[in-house]
Amino acid sequence: MKAVRLLEYGGQLAFNDAPTPAIARDEILVKIKSTAVNHVDLVEASGTARQIFPIDLPWIPGHEFSGVVEQMGSDVVAWGPGDAVFGTTSGMGAYAEYVAVKAAAIARKPSNLSFEEAASVPVASQTAWQGIFTQFETVLREKVDVVFDLIGGDTQKRSFLVLKEGGHLVAATQPVSQEETARYRVSGVMMRLEPSGDLLGRIGRLLEEETIRPDVATVYALQDAAQAWKDIARNLPGVHGMSASGPGAARRKSHGKIVLRVA
Repeated sequence: MKAVRLLEYGGQLAFNDAPTPAIARDEILVKIKSTAVNHVDLVEASGTARQIFPIDLPWIPGHEFSGVVEQMGSDVVAWGPGDAVFGTTSGMGAYAEYVAVKAAAIARKPSNLSFEEAASVPVASQTAWQGIFTQFETVLREKVDVVFDLIGGDTQKRSFLVLKEGGHLVAATQPVSQEETARYRVSGVMMRLEPSGDLLGRIGRLLEEETIRPDVATVYALQDAAQAWKDIARNLPGVHGMSASGPGAARRKSHGKIVLRVA
């Protein structure tokens, strides 16, 4: 299969051939239609957070996708070939023509969404859901204001300035500084997304009801993933050795997800 791979930390992305993943008994092989670009892809590739986000090199980035079921493991009964699905990966990434995922980590693609729109949903929506509805009563002693940090770096540093004493910081992309929590007398925790097909199915129903909607900013071809990373790095300078300077750096920041069209 064709895939985008990272050969070394901080290196350039390469578009070449890679082995098609084999599936376990509880997994599904998905033929990917689209995948999406996330800040965490660049953080992982940079190696700056390798103790928190370890990767095996060569590494295929990509944590979310949409596509169709190609093959099922022997224990999988809820899905069939050709089913349109979307979901979140663990391990091998989605910047590829195929990905092997646990059957429990996918859901039916909302019928009113394109594959590009569906690929933009799983990571952001599940992170938001799990971050907002984490059980704060198990870690907090009183009702407090909360900051939900999805960026890290300078954004996290500035987040402490808006927390009242006793407040709580939930971070999605990097550990919370214990020195800063002590300084501002707040508490903080880093969350990790737990892929859930059941949760994604609930989100899918909200999408079909148009209670929420996806927001796609730009669509690139898979082989142009390096350009997509340069695009997203403008909002996250200094990650993966990229800088916000250079052509186009002064353009107005656009909202929405960057998506890679695979097939």
